Amino acid sequence: MSIKVLIVSYSFPPSNAPAAQRPYSFAKYLPNFGITPLVLTTLNNLSSLGYGTSMDTSKMTIIDTSESLLKEQSVSKKPATPKATSKNIISTGFIKKMAVQFLIPDRGIVWLPKAMKYGAQLLKKQPDIHCIYATGPSFANLIIAVLLAKRFNKKLICDFRDFYSTNGIFKRSFPLFYIDRWIEKWIFKNSNYITFISNSMKSIYVDAHPAIKNKAEVIYNGFDDDDFPLATIPREKVIENKVNVFYAGSLYYDSAHRRDVFLLLDSIKVLMEKGLVDLTKIEIKIAAFIPQELLEKLKLHPVFPALNLLGVISRDQVLKEMQLSNLLWHIMFNSYQDRASIPIKTYEYMASRKKVLFFLPQNSELEEIVKEFDLGYIGYSSAEFSEINQKSFLNAYNDVLNNTIQDDALNPRDLSRFKRKYQAGQLAHLIEKLTV
Repeated sequence: MSIKVLIVSYSFPPSNAPAAQRPYSFAKYLPNFGITPLVLTTLNNLSSLGYGTSMDTSKMTIIDTSESLLKEQSVSKKPATPKATSKNIISTGFIKKMAVQFLIPDRGIVWLPKAMKYGAQLLKKQPDIHCIYATGPSFANLIIAVLLAKRFNKKLICDFRDFYSTNGIFKRSFPLFYIDRWIEKWIFKNSNYITFISNSMKSIYVDAHPAIKNKAEVIYNGFDDDDFPLATIPREKVIENKVNVFYAGSLYYDSAHRRDVFLLLDSIKVLMEKGLVDLTKIEIKIAAFIPQELLEKLKLHPVFPALNLLGVISRDQVLKEMQLSNLLWHIMFNSYQDRASIPIKTYEYMASRKKVLFFLPQNSELEEIVKEFDLGYIGYSSAEFSEINQKSFLNAYNDVLNNTIQDDALNPRDLSRFKRKYQAGQLAHLIEKLTV
């Protein structure tokens, strides 16, 4: 008899948002382990990276709260044309600050009434659903899951992919931050398992909340083999005698955790002045929304002629551009939180079998992984390491032009713990333990 699990996630395909990939991959692979997933989501979510059709949901049971009650459908029918991008999501100024302060735990809370209504209807209709799994952010997903689990006496697994109150990711004014702290403890108390996306993140949470030690687990984020077939684009289709750098993802320009593109650009500028690199041999593609303020700064930079600003593109286009490049670019912010985090983009870069130019926090868990698997070139997310960053890019530049980079230097078999199918097996194991 198959075990049923309800997956609660505000983000889900066709959204291209990184938050949609983890719940999608679990819904895709849990059936391989005897688990039947049902997904509670909404098509009216905001996706900063638009929408696409690269993730096939046609065989999944989707409860879309923006449609008729309990209507099961394939969300992949949603048009791929973006309805929402970083341009039309609240991004700056007083309104954003007020939203951050009063939308507790986050903007996903506006989904709670419909999610509760449709989730309750589903659990009444199918009382044989054994377990609820919710993944945050949005942390509203976790609140919805706790409320449903308590009301219908279901086992619960809550997944933390980002820091909430612990580690100070939210900076609400007094006394509002106490509400976040209470919500986090309430989630922990009512969860049978809490999963985290790195060992560092788990350690930080267990140190802050010792009571969760025996129910805290690690399931990394990862990549899906289906997105990266072994038959990659032939080398001759990558422009020879040129360093093709590619970056995809949000820059979080208006965030305290912004991705600093100038760490690389300033390094190239210095190397140009020293006569060590030729700008005509460099092309840097950036697939991200570029705010006007940032664009104006970029236009004034000496490296701007080498930039190719692609804007927001679909996930399948991103995967293609990754294969057409010979050097990928990875940027993180230098903070306590970022030292314990590993972005989803990291795993896609792994799977592409391309070398990566990293700018990451020193002594982070990601730095250990980069060294363990020889993923690429290490720079650091701080201007104080400018000489290291320059040397890192210069080594990559010379390796590309001298044709000493091996795209397939990484053996995919070494990366099993970072594969989506493997991680679905980890989640299935926890679900099975709760249903014995």
